[in-house]
Amino acid sequence: MICKNCGAQNEDYLEYCEVCAAPLTPDEEAGGRGGASRSAGYASYVAATGETPPAWGFVRAPQWPKPEFDANTVTEEEIPEGYFRKFNPRPAEAGLPGQEERFKPAAVISDEEYSNNVRVHAAIAQQPSYESTRPLAPETVYEKPKARPQVPAFERPKPEAQPSEAGRAYAGYRGGAMAPVEENKAVAPKPQKPRKRAEDGFEDYDGGYGRARAHTSGGKRNLVFIAAAGVLVLLIAVFGFILISTRYDGSFSKFISCTFKGDPITRAPKVETGTTDAGDPAYLITVYAKNNYIVRFTAGSIVKEAAVSKGSVQLRVPENIWIPDEPLDSDTLSVTPDIVVVSPKGEKTQVAFDEPIAIHVPAINLTMTQPTVADFTVDSATVAVAGAVDDNTASIFVGDNQVSVDEAGNFSTNYTLPGEGTFVLEVRAQKDGCMSAVKTYNVTYGTATDPTTPSTGNVAFSVNDDVKRYGQDATMAVAGTMEQGATISVSGVELEGAITQDANAGTFSFTIKTAEVGLYEVVITATKGDAAKTSTLYLEHQPDKDAYISGSHAIDYDRIKNYPNHEQAYKISGTVVEIRQTKPYIIARIQTSEGDVIFCYFSGISAVELNDGKTYSLYADPYGLDEETGLPYMHAWFILKKAN
Repeated sequence: MICKNCGAQNEDYLEYCEVCAAPLTPDEEAGGRGGASRSAGYASYVAATGETPPAWGFVRAPQWPKPEFDANTVTEEEIPEGYFRKFNPRPAEAGLPGQEERFKPAAVISDEEYSNNVRVHAAIAQQPSYESTRPLAPETVYEKPKARPQVPAFERPKPEAQPSEAGRAYAGYRGGAMAPVEENKAVAPKPQKPRKRAEDGFEDYDGGYGRARAHTSGGKRNLVFIAAAGVLVLLIAVFGFILISTRYDGSFSKFISCTFKGDPITRAPKVETGTTDAGDPAYLITVYAKNNYIVRFTAGSIVKEAAVSKGSVQLRVPENIWIPDEPLDSDTLSVTPDIVVVSPKGEKTQVAFDEPIAIHVPAINLTMTQPTVADFTVDSATVAVAGAVDDNTASIFVGDNQVSVDEAGNFSTNYTLPGEGTFVLEVRAQKDGCMSAVKTYNVTYGTATDPTTPSTGNVAFSVNDDVKRYGQDATMAVAGTMEQGATISVSGVELEGAITQDANAGTFSFTIKTAEVGLYEVVITATKGDAAKTSTLYLEHQPDKDAYISGSHAIDYDRIKNYPNHEQAYKISGTVVEIRQTKPYIIARIQTSEGDVIFCYFSGISAVELNDGKTYSLYADPYGLDEETGLPYMHAWFILKKAN
């Protein structure tokens, strides 16, 4: 669209002139769409531009201004001052076959020798088939222009916009004031004023209708590259930190060993407490290793394997497989699991644990009623031992002898010292997989004591000689003397009332219940400070002598030996061949026609002697088997002797 104010050519879609900013209005054709005016304008426009005007009502292609001179026709005098040299691309047709001669370039002249934007080219050969209405410019000899100072872009004057010849011609065609251009009339190019240099250092190449885009500087490209590299390094560092923290437990050394040294274990194993499906205690062991490796657990004959998936595998190990089938001396058992990681090639790597697993094992509770002190003195080789345990399945050992336990967990026995002297007596309660309970006593036997003279580790006391040690009464009274300041305790029997004792006077007395026929072992302990002495007094509630003797059976040796604890009175006749003990009661051996028998005798009414030439008749009950010889052991209530 032609501006009515300045005559500049503008795009049809613009409302204001790009040169003078005047409003743009469409032309009104005189005489309609046909007529003489249209014919005159049409011929004038065609003569000026060499093109036909666009059809009315259709969008016309942009009419870019054409240069008023080119390198084929321009002379050095016609090149205006202020032009800046610019890249002129090679015509596209130059690369087509058969065009080498037509587009043969002129000799190359160094670009540094020129400062304008017109590059000199050799004249293009004219083809016979082309007809031109414009006369060719006379051949011109080009000379190197003289050097002139360059004016900075910001100091150059702004050129005024001038309409082109095509614009003037089109304005005349559309009814403007300009006269139509005659056909075939050569138009001499007019010098143009220097154009304003753009901010990027290049002049406008398209006559003001487009500008070259600004090039990004090398410094900015470097900054962008550095920033991108920094972001990449930061992402790599964050990803590495997350990887090492999650998979290698934050250990960089473990990351190095697993990545570059072939270590299949990615982090230390984790041990947690849990339960089995049945509710029993168990341990949950998580092993972290590379995928597709095998984790193998071994505990004795038990072997369990699991494949590693998602970087770990968890083993549920029952606690009881580590508890040994033997008594333990501690309530804590330290166990290190035997676990290896096996690679697909069969290579084994032992899994190391930072510390062993501490397993708490149950303990047996042992309560002693006899003896009552840790150090004591006895006046006989027999020591009464009694107590109780909280688990009736536990085994009780007094010394090396095992003692039976009843359903309530109670036990009692008499332990015989090997001789005179001081001995260590150990009572142990034990069970497989449990912590054993041990009580230790220091026992002195065979040391003569004076009731009035205290000694270290011993408290003197004695039972009066007038105490009756056998009978048929329901109660029996016991009295005695003790060291001043000492106290007396009694165990093993049931007392009638309390113990009467005078620490200043050094006397004591008590009464025991003896309603049933049998042997009563009265354990008396005198304590003073950390010292103590224990002594056992044996009292018999004897059966009726006549009734017992008349109801006795003749010896049945096999039955006595095979059933050593049945209740039956027997008459044993024979010769005494050995006396083992005389205090506090007699233990001897009698030889019969059926076999030898070991017997004990407490009342002491009849004397038992060797080689006295007499035959002894014992009225006794089975009392078990002798631990030393395995012979029948019997309790003799009455002994009758007859000369041979």
